[in-house]
Amino acid sequence: MNECEQLGKRFLPVTRAESLNSSCLIDFKDPDVKSEVEYIVECEDRCAFEADYDTPEYEECVDSCKETVETSVSGSIVVDKQSLEVKESTIPVSCLLFMEQENGGYAFSFGEQRKIFEKLENAGCEAMDGGWIHAHEFVPKPVEIEEEYPAICYIHVKSKGEGKCKLPKVLQILGMQRIPEEQATLDRFV
Repeated sequence: MNECEQLGKRFLPVTRAESLNSSCLIDFKDPDVKSEVEYIVECEDRCAFEADYDTPEYEECVDSCKETVETSVSGSIVVDKQSLEVKESTIPVSCLLFMEQENGGYAFSFGEQRKIFEKLENAGCEAMDGGWIHAHEFVPKPVEIEEEYPAICYIHVKSKGEGKCKLPKVLQILGMQRIPEEQATLDRFV
């Protein structure tokens, strides 16, 4: 295991890690975010509107949709090896982070998104932007429909200056803290 993989595994479900001189490029997939996106998108049901079951078109649609889910939940962070400062990032997050309760349900809220960006800015991050993908966009030939909220959301942040915007704080703000395996093991016996 290389040093970047070790560093990444302290904080994220790493899929790939490589050294970039004094920084690490860490690719990751959060299994909780992936499960949520799969549940929201429902590739098989969505593709049933595109083609009849047991046809090559249906199978191609499902395969393409599932591949898009895999790609959409893949994140990437460049972090300083010593300071853990985030140099650049694309972080897929649950869209629930940007939801607010409204009339007994939830609605996407730019106000909630702004609150997250403010917390990131207070942690020394430059909140570059956010983005999202709606569920209908996961199929090969999407028909534009109005959906209440996106299936996956993204945050792109980087440090405002040296020693700011530390990876553990960013993950805490985004609700993505990981319990180290040793701690998780100990917790079972307490």
